[in-house]
Amino acid sequence: MSDPSSDPNVLAQLWASVPEPLKAAVMNVMLSTVMAFRNGQRTFWTSFWEVTGGGLITFMAGSAVEAFGLSNGWCFAIGGAVAVFGIDQVKAFASKWAEKKTEDA
Repeated sequence: MSDPSSDPNVLAQLWASVPEPLKAAVMNVMLSTVMAFRNGQRTFWTSFWEVTGGGLITFMAGSAVEAFGLSNGWCFAIGGAVAVFGIDQVKAFASKWAEKKTEDA
């Protein structure tokens, strides 16, 4: 009997069984890690929390996208945007959007 960990089909089947929001969160964490540690002005813990927060935001937004019945491509679009722009820009955008909604109400 061969070792299943060396069979690429097993790894491909495992990756195919992972839900799309989780795949997008993994992609976000990998991309956020590169982006956060390229900026040498931040401390390790600041970068760590930004990477962790980005993954959580992506997973939650991806789950909401699936619940609304939209395309799974939105999970990856949200994950990429959060990773590239960073948590600070996402927070600024969300606060501007919330202010605009409260003014309209």
